[in-house]
Amino acid sequence: MSQLFEQIRLDHVHIAQLLDILDHQLNILSEAGGADFELICDIIRYMTTYPDTVHHPREGLMFERLLAHDASAADLLRDLTTEHRLLAEKGAACMEIMRQVIDGAMVRRDQIEALGREYVALLRAHMDKEDTDAFPRLEKNLTDEDWRALDASLDPQDDPVFGPQVEAQFDSLLTFIHQHSADRHPPPEDL
Repeated sequence: MSQLFEQIRLDHVHIAQLLDILDHQLNILSEAGGADFELICDIIRYMTTYPDTVHHPREGLMFERLLAHDASAADLLRDLTTEHRLLAEKGAACMEIMRQVIDGAMVRRDQIEALGREYVALLRAHMDKEDTDAFPRLEKNLTDEDWRALDASLDPQDDPVFGPQVEAQFDSLLTFIHQHSADRHPPPEDL
């Protein structure tokens, strides 16, 4: 299997995990208003730092190869490319509103929640379309030679949260993820 394709699939797992956390924070915001705005900001910063600038362009490279083998994928790939652009725009809008909140500006909770929920829904639907339609087409149509060429074209940008080296700006996000994971999966008791 291709190193690129394995990373893209793993990215989807990590993004889904972060979307679950973001969705939970939006629920807290909706119900009581006590959401962790720093955490929300960290998640959105990650989304605009890695998926928008590394993950989606890498998918674009795979999609270009797919189009050379499967012309029937043209509409799907055009939609996915448009969604990549829309996700970047929505992510930037979310980042801006979170900067305002962190800076102490008065921003209505329902405005934050609506924008956040729209972003989460769009990204989940987008990944589902990739996972159920685009990725099976890639597996079916791309040759070993295609995958080798794609792997050789990779730039050495690692995931800043889930990669081998965590960027300092994401230390608190990774700490939260580890704590949250430990809460759901406590270690077995000693016998």
